[in-house]
Amino acid sequence: MLVEGCTYNNKKRFSPENRQERKVVFDSYQGKIVDQTGRNILVYACGKFSIAIPAIELARTLYLHNTHLTRTALRPNGLQGLATIESGQHSSTITFNRLSDFSVSNLKNRSAQAHLIWLLFDERARKGFNSIYDALVRCEASEWFFDFEPPPLKGWIANVVMPAHAQDEDIYYVNEITALHNPSFFYQNEVLIFHPNLKKTIRVDPEDKSRPVVNKPDQDSLLDLQSIPKLGRKRDVVSEVGFSFTFGNETPSQLVLEKQEHKISPVVMQQFPMNPGAPPPHSIQRRQ
Repeated sequence: MLVEGCTYNNKKRFSPENRQERKVVFDSYQGKIVDQTGRNILVYACGKFSIAIPAIELARTLYLHNTHLTRTALRPNGLQGLATIESGQHSSTITFNRLSDFSVSNLKNRSAQAHLIWLLFDERARKGFNSIYDALVRCEASEWFFDFEPPPLKGWIANVVMPAHAQDEDIYYVNEITALHNPSFFYQNEVLIFHPNLKKTIRVDPEDKSRPVVNKPDQDSLLDLQSIPKLGRKRDVVSEVGFSFTFGNETPSQLVLEKQEHKISPVVMQQFPMNPGAPPPHSIQRRQ
């Protein structure tokens, strides 16, 4: 969600008012330049004009859709350590490694599955993703300015956001990409997705009516950008809204539930008992 020029209040992102959005079609890659701050900027011809996109922004919208993919991009084994793929005659499979920290919640919608299929089965997409780590290890300076080699984008369509004030007549600087459309990717097989945490749960009531008790938090958590993340604490996942990554052809996909689990529905406590003589919540075991 970290986008150049935006401000953040708790977990909400606010974009600057003086900006304009425009739809562009990528024509050809014109090369890479370095701005005054040392950042890498990628330049693309789009018909009669060109656009300049920070490398980190293009990679954010191409690849870094969640924190798990971001971690994967900065690991030496990259996508190979995330999941294995196998192509069959009529169907193909994606199998997540049991030690992978890729969350099942990132697979719940069709657009996320389609993005994953493109990332793993398109050789040019894989090469571009893995180039992020390659650029990191090649850097000999004390500070690394994000860099990578994107896949060919000729024919891709994007919605880009630019400052509203006057710019160079031939090159427009892009702050943000709000949509990407890949019209050319096509994969002929249905893709079955296996994940060790994809389980079919059967809820049952215990014979003795004993049910676990969980406490519902009293209030929503706040985001403190100055603090250091702590391990083992409750985590809030905030997803970007309004961004889309689409394809011209839809690849059928299916999440495969490998296991069955019996689970007892818990009793949710809205708040702790206020009566001093009442037993603590963890001792409440039965429900009439």
